[in-house]
Amino acid sequence: MGNPQLDNGYLKIANEIIEQIARIRISGEARQVLDVVFRKTYGFNKKSDDIALSQFVEATGMNKQAVIRARDKLIKMNLIHVIKKDNKTTVSYTFNKHYKSWKPLSKKITLSKKITGVIKKDKRGVSKKIPTKDIYTKDNITKDKRVAFKKPTIEEIAEYCKERGNGIDPEAFYAFYESKGWMVGKNKMKSWQACVITWEKRGGRDQGKSKGDKIKERYQRAVMEDSQNTKGMFDE
Repeated sequence: MGNPQLDNGYLKIANEIIEQIARIRISGEARQVLDVVFRKTYGFNKKSDDIALSQFVEATGMNKQAVIRARDKLIKMNLIHVIKKDNKTTVSYTFNKHYKSWKPLSKKITLSKKITGVIKKDKRGVSKKIPTKDIYTKDNITKDKRVAFKKPTIEEIAEYCKERGNGIDPEAFYAFYESKGWMVGKNKMKSWQACVITWEKRGGRDQGKSKGDKIKERYQRAVMEDSQNTKGMFDE
């Protein structure tokens, strides 16, 4: 049983801030992330703090993708400011106390009872969960065709590449597929993680070369292979 005491620490936030937060609609997950920012900054009498995604995951119990979505929502609402450091791995978070610059979310659309009834009668199963990197195989990529593709951010690519330790330049990867409209040959991309793994396998031939030469050759190989309309992994 908890026994919180002020002697163990507390947040010092102006009443005006709390009153304004009560007047703006914030989704549940976004509010969880905002509370972590409060705890890591005002909780230590600081205006900003370097907070890793793993700290958000541990503090909220949310998965990493949910944390990123919630954080991006707070940035869009101008409730927090995020500053990337020079090494591009450390991120500093600051709460924006200038509430007149906040941007509220659009109102939630409520479906009519008729539409809701139609949805409930739909017996089609929901799409399967996107596999994590630990269970990612060609088999579940091809079978899970109903998962809608979502274009990744450079930060997501960087984190995935860092976890795999493959040395792939996330900006080069993003720029290449952004220029292709996130297509693989003539087909829409189904999984950017699978493409990273493909680049990773090709990267083994790049040892000993400069970063610029690696990126150039990687790009040229990707163009050649893309033109052959690779089959199997990304069939419609």
